[in-house]
Amino acid sequence: MCASAESYIEDLRRNSSMCFACGEDNPIGLKLKFQASNGIAQAQVNLSENYQGYNGIIHGGIISTILDESMVYAISSKGYKRVLTTELTIKFHRPMRMRKPYEVIAEVISIENGWGEATSKITTPSGLLIAEAKGKFKVS
Repeated sequence: MCASAESYIEDLRRNSSMCFACGEDNPIGLKLKFQASNGIAQAQVNLSENYQGYNGIIHGGIISTILDESMVYAISSKGYKRVLTTELTIKFHRPMRMRKPYEVIAEVISIENGWGEATSKITTPSGLLIAEAKGKFKVS
């Protein structure tokens, strides 16, 4: 990763302390900790009952947030300081259970003319697909 991309990721973390998805200071946030470089972002996820919809199942809106945030980190790791979601398409394959480990991974598909595209997925440790997304982003 180039130095400017590294600094963008650090700025994102530093300036987003109250972000619901990744902010460390948000008392009700998800506190996701992404590793991101060269257009790929990943994080481990294990959520409590605070984020459930139906009993024992993580709410679909929370899953959507995780997928979206991972794509923002993936694009930011390519050196973009501002990444705004303009379109998000999600497919839910299986329930995401509370207090179980998962991995989210996102990858940049393309960036050109101020627009980016990325994909993301959440899987179990054994690779079972929980949900996947594709997004479009305005980047600068």
